[in-house]
Amino acid sequence: TTGTYPARQADADALHVTLGTEHIAGSPFDVAITAGATCAPQVSVTGKGTVTAVAGADTPLRIAALDCYSNLKAKGGDAFTVTLTKPGMPNIFGRVLDRADGTYDGSYNVSARGQWTLHVKTGGVHVRGSPFAITVQPATVSPAASIAVGAGTEKAYTGETTVFMVRTKDAWGNDLG
Repeated sequence: TTGTYPARQADADALHVTLGTEHIAGSPFDVAITAGATCAPQVSVTGKGTVTAVAGADTPLRIAALDCYSNLKAKGGDAFTVTLTKPGMPNIFGRVLDRADGTYDGSYNVSARGQWTLHVKTGGVHVRGSPFAITVQPATVSPAASIAVGAGTEKAYTGETTVFMVRTKDAWGNDLG
């Protein structure tokens, strides 16, 4: 005779095997139920990096590998990719560090401001919520990257008001104003 049962909750459990109302020898059995294979549609990605970033700054993410029943994996070993895309720009590839406990520290660094798309995948499949729409904000003003433009930067006449404009930029050339 063969018995089966559904294991959906990763935890310690007791397996009671009876014939009629009596336990067989050794029953109940202590069963250690561990998380199954990583299931991309269940994987969780959290952190401000799923929504926004600052140009030139490392932006962190936390990835949690879950099985198809939402159980956190107890160990690492999964391969995740973090890629940012924007039309007309080269792709940006992030980094992922395996914490060996089912969680992963991800990060990326983008220097161009604007709307980007963050793709987090495992096994070539998007994880839950991916792709994410990311807004990359310019960094703080950089005097070395900022410029002055206009006639007033080249010549002026006595008794007349001369006009010029300062275009503030961050260290990566993103306009701030």
